[in-house]
Amino acid sequence: MEIKATLVCFKSTPENYKKEKSGQKPNTIRKLSKEDEELLSKSRIKWISIKNEETGESVLNLISDITKWDDWYIFSWIPFEKPQPVEYKGLEVMHNG
Repeated sequence: MEIKATLVCFKSTPENYKKEKSGQKPNTIRKLSKEDEELLSKSRIKWISIKNEETGESVLNLISDITKWDDWYIFSWIPFEKPQPVEYKGLEVMHNG
């Protein structure tokens, strides 16, 4: 985890990144160190950046919630609406969610 002003940054596996980027999985669950917990509690996080650990590609989203559950933190966000290709009656079309 890295915090830059109002931005928190995480790395993700390619499999999870694909779902996080598309909006299919608009959350990530993390176990934070005591130092990271303290840093998070002092921050005013508004944005989350998820980076594909293999390609370096990243996606930026607005955080909707941070929930602590046991020793885990769940970071949820509002995915930006982006056109997504879908198949409709044999035709590939763009869909805005």
